[in-house]
Amino acid sequence: MMSTFEFKHGGKTTVTIDSENLRIDRKGFFNRSSGLKGEKTIKLSMISSVKIIPASAIKAGFIQFGVTGNKDVKGIYTAGDENTIMFSKKEQGMAEELKAAVERKIYTERKQESSSPSLADELKKLLTLKNEGVLTEEEFQQQKQKLLS
Repeated sequence: MMSTFEFKHGGKTTVTIDSENLRIDRKGFFNRSSGLKGEKTIKLSMISSVKIIPASAIKAGFIQFGVTGNKDVKGIYTAGDENTIMFSKKEQGMAEELKAAVERKIYTERKQESSSPSLADELKKLLTLKNEGVLTEEEFQQQKQKLLS
């Protein structure tokens, strides 16, 4: 399932989340003048954190995606960070929905990764089945090759 969020503050920024990626598509004068234009794709598996700073009546808020291997931009320079999206007070609810959606995707992906048995565990199971006589030597070798390929 794909989710789309459109932010109009500071230039038009559209964020799309699918099963594997987060896409940030920027248009508008403010984005171009900040050096941010075009589309950026971030693999969800590379997102290590999602930080949100609420907007106020006089100050824009922002949502920043921490990406493994990148150094987060801090302070007033976040407007020019390619992993940051600015939003107005009116867009606060949508920014919070975006944060929650990304965190759900990351949590689900990491939970699935951690619940997958390791190759070593699978090989141990095969060896146990062979030692108990459930598998013949030939069946054991075939199953082992499947795991290793």
